[in-house]
Order: sequence, then structure tokens, then C-alpha cells
Amino acid sequence: MNKLVLTLMLALWTAPAVAQNACVGPPPVGDPCMVGHWVGENTAPARIRDALQGMVPDRVIREIAAGASPALGISIYEDGFYHTLPFHHATEFTDTFVETGDVVDVRLDLAALTQVGFINGDAGRITFCDAGSAPALFSMTANGDGMTAPVMGGARYEPTITYTCTGDTMTMDVQLPAPIGTVQYFLRSVPEEAFGDEFRRLYEAARDLAE
Repeated sequence: MNKLVLTLMLALWTAPAVAQNACVGPPPVGDPCMVGHWVGENTAPARIRDALQGMVPDRVIREIAAGASPALGISIYEDGFYHTLPFHHATEFTDTFVETGDVVDVRLDLAALTQVGFINGDAGRITFCDAGSAPALFSMTANGDGMTAPVMGGARYEPTITYTCTGDTMTMDVQLPAPIGTVQYFLRSVPEEAFGDEFRRLYEAARDLAE
């Protein structure tokens, strides 16, 4: 179960949060097409629903809530520095035990503050390093009782990440382990002001952290 939970959490967050070694220096600056401000979504919610439905215990009926795909945001600068917008996503499902009639309502939550580091894209492959991001927080509740803890282990996991960039659109394929598999990210370029008044504060705080 712990491996599944970690895999689900890795799938939920944007690519920069899943595979960070600590930065010892900025990586070489790669594809200039990646420079800009990007928003979009990914296929993780559908992949997670499929995984949860494929792991139903015997004589249990599982109903999974069809939540909306979370909005993603990442800014990439000319020196390879990146930071993400804060993020939150929840996955909910209900298990009904056929023999006893017992019902268990489960909620999985992932919340992350701004992720900070450096990114390099070259020959269709992406690499990252982390410049001191706060850990994402994972919480799981069952019938209202639960726990919250930092997501651990993700910093040691390095999936293969490929991408394509065509000026105002960028896609990423993040190859996560079974039962999730490949998660796709679909991003579009937007003006900096699209992120709102809080964006400059986030940027300045992220730069301070990276330095």
C-alpha cells in the first residue's frame, strides 16, 4: 500500500516535483523554447482512477469520485531557473464491503508549496535539480480519521521525462512505475500577468530560496 500511495502522489504533482536531486550548481541551460510561463493539466487523475479500480479487494465495491483535473503552473527563465505555482489535489473513493455492508470513505490529499530549482531540456529529455523546495504534504483519511505527513522518497526517484515544445505549447511524458504508467502533461504559454498579483511575491521568494 505504501508503494502505491507514493506512486499516486508522484503522479499528481507536476514533473519538477517528482525527481529532484539537490542542486550543486545550475545545470546547462537547454532548449530556449521552454522559457516562459506555462499553465495546463495532466492525465494523472484518470491514471489514478484506473489504478485504484484495478486494485479493489475481493468482495468490495469501489466507487471513485470523478474529480476535476488540477490546474498546473510553472515558470521557466533563461538561466534554467524554475518555480511552480502552489498546488492541491484530492482523490476520493468509497469502498462497500459486500458481506458486512460496512462503508469506508477514503480521501487522499496532496498539497505542495512553490517548488524551486533548475531545469534543463536537451534532445527531447528533461532533467531537474531542487534548490530547497518545501516537501509536499500528503494526507489520507478514512471515515474522517487520518494522518498527514511529508511525501518522502520522491527525491530519490528519477523517472524518464521526455518532452516536445512548439513555441506556445509544451507536452511532457513522465514514465512512472506500475500501476500508474506514463502520465502526460499538456501546457500552454501565457503572459506573466495571467498568474495574478501574488506571482511577483512567489517569484522573489523562490529566487531567494535558490540563492
